[in-house]
Amino acid sequence: MQSFKKIDYFEKGSKSWSIGKDLRLMDRKSYWNESGEPFIADATLAVFLISGTAELQVNMVDYKMEAPCMLITLEGMVVRHGRCSEHTLMDVIVISKKLTDDILAEGNVSLQLRHLILQSPVFPVAGSNVILRSFNLLLRVLVGDSDNIYRLEAVKYMTLTLFCGFALNRSKDIPAQSLSRKESLSKQFMQLVRDNYREYRNVAWYADKLCVTPKYISQVVKDTTGRTALDWIDEFTIIESKALLRSTELSIDQIAVKLNFGSSSLFSKYFKRVTGLSPRGYRCR
Repeated sequence: MQSFKKIDYFEKGSKSWSIGKDLRLMDRKSYWNESGEPFIADATLAVFLISGTAELQVNMVDYKMEAPCMLITLEGMVVRHGRCSEHTLMDVIVISKKLTDDILAEGNVSLQLRHLILQSPVFPVAGSNVILRSFNLLLRVLVGDSDNIYRLEAVKYMTLTLFCGFALNRSKDIPAQSLSRKESLSKQFMQLVRDNYREYRNVAWYADKLCVTPKYISQVVKDTTGRTALDWIDEFTIIESKALLRSTELSIDQIAVKLNFGSSSLFSKYFKRVTGLSPRGYRCR
C-alpha cells in the first residue's frame, strides 16, 4: 500500500535557505497548496502575508488573511489551505518542534503564546509592515551566512523577539464581542464540538451540556451558521480523519482508535457515509 508521511518542510527547496533540520525559509510557491486537502502541521510555521489575501482553515476554523498580517501554526494543528489572490506575496519561516520548544522556554511564554494561537492564529500587523520586511531580510542574511557558527543562536533570539513583539502584544488588541443569545449559544456549541468531537458525535450530548433540547440547538446552529449541528460534528471528524489518512502513516485501525470509533469497520462506514469514499480509497486516491 502507498505510504503517507507528514509533510517534511525540511526536504523542500534550496538547502541554502535552511539551518539543518531546525529552520527553513520558504515563499508562497514552495509552501502554499491550494488543493484544499487538510494536513497535520509537523513544525511551527510563521507566515508573513506581505500583500494580497489568503484563505485557510486551522483546526476546523475558517480564516481570511489580509495583508499585512502574520499567521502562526504549531505542530499538530490541522491546516487546510484555500485560495490566494493573484498577487499574494508571503514569507514563511519553518521552525522545528525542538527549536520551537527552545525558543518558548527561553522566554517563558509557551503557555500564553499557545493559548493565543489556539484562540486565533492570525495576527494583524498594520503599521508594522516595514519592520516585518526588515526582520525577514535580516533573517535571510543570517540563514544564508553558513560560515557564521552562531547563526542558529541568533535566529533563535530573533524569533523569540518576533513572538513577543507581535503575537503576545496582540492580546490587548482583541476586542470584546457583543453577541445575541443565539450567536452566543452557537459559539458555545462550536467550541464544545472542537473540544469533544473525537469522543462524542451525537447532538444530544452537546444539547445536554448546553442545557437545551437537541431540536433547539440544531435550529439555533442552522439559523446562525447555515449548517446543521450534526453537519458540524461530521465536518470536524472528517477533516481530522482526512489529515490523518494523508499526513501520517497510521493504519486505519489506529486512526479509528485515535478518533474513538469502536472498530475500523465503524470508522470506515462513517467515513464513507459522509464522504462517499472508503478511508483506503481516500488515502490511495
